[in-house]
Amino acid sequence: MFNVEDYIPHRGRIRMIEEILEVDENTCRARARVLDTWPLVDAQNAGIIIIIELVAQTVAFSVGWNQKNKVKPGGPGVIVGIKEATFFAAGIPVGDTVTLTAKKLVDRDNYGTFSGTAFDGDRILGNLELQVYRI
Repeated sequence: MFNVEDYIPHRGRIRMIEEILEVDENTCRARARVLDTWPLVDAQNAGIIIIIELVAQTVAFSVGWNQKNKVKPGGPGVIVGIKEATFFAAGIPVGDTVTLTAKKLVDRDNYGTFSGTAFDGDRILGNLELQVYRI
């Protein structure tokens, strides 16, 4: 079991991932339950673009874990771009549990790209490709 806050800088209501299911040098899987206190949430649903932040936090955990385990030295990851994003839902109901995956695609010096997918049960909510620059 990992303490998420040991690996990512997000705090308070902006820290959304709650549990790390697995992590290794190239892949991270996380879980988050949609709360009504999150940004982009109305009375019933989170706006689907919230999965960008959820995947970004999963990537941040992966980068932090690799740094703490000396797999890849450097500072915290900073997203510098959303290379691609495809959404398959309009929103995510408050109370639902979202499972996230992040997989490293490119790792050159302080630059990397990650693919990410968000699931609500068996339903794919969206696929992303994020660009990260480590400072």
